[in-house]
Amino acid sequence: MVDSGGDNSGVNFEWALLRGGNIIRQYSDDNTLVIKNADPSNDYGVYRCEVEDDDGELIGQAYAAVTIGFTDPSNARIVKFDEKSAATIECPVYAIPGATVTWEKEDGELPANAKMIGDKLMIDEFDDDTVGMYVCKVDVQGKQIEGYVKAEIYVPDTIIQVLLEPSSESISLGDRAWFDCKVTGDPDAEITWTKEGEDELPDNTQVMGNRLLFVNVREDNGGIYKCHAKTKAGPLETRNVLNVGIAKRKRKRISRKKEKRAYKEAWNNDKKKKHSSSIFGTWFTSG
Repeated sequence: MVDSGGDNSGVNFEWALLRGGNIIRQYSDDNTLVIKNADPSNDYGVYRCEVEDDDGELIGQAYAAVTIGFTDPSNARIVKFDEKSAATIECPVYAIPGATVTWEKEDGELPANAKMIGDKLMIDEFDDDTVGMYVCKVDVQGKQIEGYVKAEIYVPDTIIQVLLEPSSESISLGDRAWFDCKVTGDPDAEITWTKEGEDELPDNTQVMGNRLLFVNVREDNGGIYKCHAKTKAGPLETRNVLNVGIAKRKRKRISRKKEKRAYKEAWNNDKKKKHSSSIFGTWFTSG
């Protein structure tokens, strides 16, 4: 920025950055102000140049409103809001007093629940319909400057995990069993299954969405099974071991009543057996 006041002999210059009528910082006393590596969030505002004579008397002053960046759709300011929350979109072009600000939405009309207040656009409830590119137009003494703001719904970063859940901790021959592969943080992940050391899955398995189902578990189904998930963060996998046990026969429990009856019958049978083996007779002596 240059204060072109003609002959500069006997005059002094003083630069300052103003916002809202307040001095943010003061700069050099040269007639030219150079800002290196301008920061869009720190160096915007109204720059004032005051010219004084050697006695300190004010000769005159000039103002320049400066906006850094955000004046092109490819370099738009990005703002994010929680879904269903109130949103305030601020024009990235600094508007000096007396400037008029109007708003437009690039892909259509402004939302019905939007209100323009000064250099801000207030939206009562931010949702999918209000997402998009907004343009604020600042008119200063017949000159128009455009600023671009891209408004998005805030999506928190999520941790993507792949979890494998078996239908049971104890699986026996002949059981119906399965593994469920669950991907947290990416419901659209693509799932595939493999058995370690084998080219194909056993012929008694079925893949049903994210489930690997075993129909009538066999002994050769034992082994390590892997779930492969192709997620938006890259490929992930997890594994689980299928141990096939042999089902144990259950002992038939006899009730106490039946136990007593069986014991009594056995005792009676034993008694009859003893009677049947006894010999009865009469002894005679010969005379």
